[in-house]
Amino acid sequence: MTAAEKTLIDQFGQARENLPGNSEAWMDDARTSAIRSFEKNGLPHRRLERWKYTDLRAMLGQIPAPATATQVPALPGRDGINAHSAFASVERYHGVFVNGYFQPQLSNFKDIESVEIVNLRDNFNNLPEWVKAGLGNTNVFEGNAVLALNTAFAADGIALRIKAGATIEKPIHLDYVTIGDEAATISVRNLVLVEKGAQATIVETFNGPQEVAYVVNAATQVVVEDDAALTRIKVQDEGLKAFHLANMQINVGHNTRCHDLTLTLGAGVSRNEINVGFSGENADVTIAGASMLAGKQHGDTTLCLTHSLPSSNSRQEFKTVLDDYARGIFQGCVIVKPHAQKTDGRQMTQALLLSPNAEMDAKPELEIYADDVECAHGATAGDLDDEYLFYLRARGIPEAEAKALLVAAFVAEPLERIEHEGLREGLFQLTNAWFDRRKDKS
Repeated sequence: MTAAEKTLIDQFGQARENLPGNSEAWMDDARTSAIRSFEKNGLPHRRLERWKYTDLRAMLGQIPAPATATQVPALPGRDGINAHSAFASVERYHGVFVNGYFQPQLSNFKDIESVEIVNLRDNFNNLPEWVKAGLGNTNVFEGNAVLALNTAFAADGIALRIKAGATIEKPIHLDYVTIGDEAATISVRNLVLVEKGAQATIVETFNGPQEVAYVVNAATQVVVEDDAALTRIKVQDEGLKAFHLANMQINVGHNTRCHDLTLTLGAGVSRNEINVGFSGENADVTIAGASMLAGKQHGDTTLCLTHSLPSSNSRQEFKTVLDDYARGIFQGCVIVKPHAQKTDGRQMTQALLLSPNAEMDAKPELEIYADDVECAHGATAGDLDDEYLFYLRARGIPEAEAKALLVAAFVAEPLERIEHEGLREGLFQLTNAWFDRRKDKS
């Protein structure tokens, strides 16, 4: 065992008695199973195929102690546009978490019509059965050490149930803010259940201080039932010394529509893992993302969609912009099981390298065990087109601005597909802020 692995096991032993829900046998069993799974497998490393580009065992030399509960009267002001402020002008239901703990005094989604909201920390001893089923599912973290650690240490989070047939007009914004000068490990767990025929948009944002080496371990379990629709947007804009480790498990039913978009801007090391399963036919799922990384940032996107039933569509579309010594990773897998005839699965990842020192590792995969399907994948990587750059400069546009225009056009495509105008504008504000920060450093 590495020192970090030993520290994590010791931390669990010390924290166990004070973790929410420890008096509930089912929760204690889930946490115990999770830490045993981690103890058996340890931190993931490059010899594991899904982690070959992100050797977490080597990267995580030290593990800060778990964050403690805190209630703050107000959030400190921050300069510029960030993940916390980008959607401030959007009319939305807003739930704020500080260092991983829900802040009801800063939130405004206590009562949303047709939505059941369960704050995990305050209700661990009286959770509805649908929440227990999600938290107590020990199958989800088998072979996933990061998710196992989240299950063991998660002290707070939100469970949302969008009731059958409801249409939630305003987005539901889960806003995770890290504050303070001391590093901590923040573990949060969310569950989202979109019942039959319901529709909703959920936004998750993550933001923190630049000079603190904190760790965020976030997990979200999503179930979209028959005839329902969900749009989920995630913005990761952590501090440049932070680790951001995220897992999302999505299960979609019959005739569902699910659109997921992740914008990655921050963290020194980030890993976003998504797994999608189909439990009904005629589902339509889009998993998209845009990453904009510079300096020595390391951003890993790993996802797998498993088609096990016929007549469903899936799309993966990811854009990555890399500058300086940044490194981007995309591992995307589409699995089509033997009975999943009439599947249409498409996958594309494209990278734009602004520096000769930047690196992109792309590994698109198709595993097809059915014969009546339409599936395709592709990957490209390159630098800015000199002809396009010359065209703009010949019209009097300065070189830095011309490059910014070309990069903005490259990364815009997945963002433009967000239907909600306010959210779409907020995403473009964030990408523009990235360009502004690059100008300040150049």
